[in-house]
Amino acid sequence: MKNVNQLAQQLAQFAQQGLLYEAALSPKPGLVDATNAGAHDDMDLFTFLDSSVALYPGFINYAQAGLQHDGTLTELFHKIRPIGIAIEKEMNLATNGVNTHKGAIFSFGILLAAAGCYLKREKLVLSTPLTATQTEDIFKLGQAMVTESLAKDFIGLEQKNPLTNGEKLYLKYGLMGIRGEALNGYPLIHELALPYLRKKATSSLSVEDKLLTTLMYLISTLEDSNLVSRGGIAGLNWAKSAATAYLEHYSPQTVEGKKQLQLLNQEFIERHLSPGGSADLLALTIFIAKLEQVL
Repeated sequence: MKNVNQLAQQLAQFAQQGLLYEAALSPKPGLVDATNAGAHDDMDLFTFLDSSVALYPGFINYAQAGLQHDGTLTELFHKIRPIGIAIEKEMNLATNGVNTHKGAIFSFGILLAAAGCYLKREKLVLSTPLTATQTEDIFKLGQAMVTESLAKDFIGLEQKNPLTNGEKLYLKYGLMGIRGEALNGYPLIHELALPYLRKKATSSLSVEDKLLTTLMYLISTLEDSNLVSRGGIAGLNWAKSAATAYLEHYSPQTVEGKKQLQLLNQEFIERHLSPGGSADLLALTIFIAKLEQVL
């Protein structure tokens, strides 16, 4: 029987794999990967690797918080927020202040704590893969954790000063960013990304090709606040259309499909666009896929 520490380490390992797989995945449009820095001039692949290593101890703390929690789900969310602040500090130390994973730190906190809470409640020790129904329950727990607290984050912003970048985007465009994804239970992950990976679990496609396709699905669909920050609504719509067109005509498993991804990367770079929100959702998708052992 695994103890709490062992379970927390296993959950944190799956989360770290999500970050590492996403970082190594190449070629990605506008994002840091193994071949170039995408639309970024302050980070590269090694920055992401350093950050991913630095986040691991905090991920264990997130998971332990869920595995050991006895109160309400709202109380669990309040419990993990200070952990997230501490993890951000570790990220900044590892990257010399570069924001590689702020959004991922927030979302992994929710899903790691929710997963820990679920395993405790159901008396599960990850000896077998979780089912789609079980991971759906984890998303529901995560959504219940944040409903009360995050809804308040959007009240009275007109009077708040200073505003975060995400808050400015909400007031200007009505975009709720990663907090909105959390409030809605990360629907793109369990309604779009995970079903694709489950369907392809036994196919001959490489992990890289599966994940590149998943990423393009996410870019084509997500209202990515990172894209809006860099290119406005026009930049977001262009990126979504470009990803949709790619999926209609190409596949990463072909030579031509890989070449088109490289060309698309150059277009994203020229437009200074980086779909970082989609990258974060991909890392979270990988985490859940590891729990289900479909990847």
